[in-house]
Amino acid sequence: EFIRNFVPKGKPFDLYTQRDINCMMDNINSYGRQSLGDKSPWEMMAFLYGEELLKLLGSHKIRPNDVVLNASV
Repeated sequence: EFIRNFVPKGKPFDLYTQRDINCMMDNINSYGRQSLGDKSPWEMMAFLYGEELLKLLGSHKIRPNDVVLNASV
């Protein structure tokens, strides 16, 4: 559902670079979820598997006050 905040339905993904998509996913995965006890998916993955794996995957944590959930990033 969060992806649609960045990419409207019907708009092709090929208009975006890999860097754009990585930025989008970093923001989405850094957003705290009530279902995760207000932790973000990034934080849960780091807790379960370690930050090193996230670094290897090229994932970056965005500070909560800097998370953007729209196409302005």
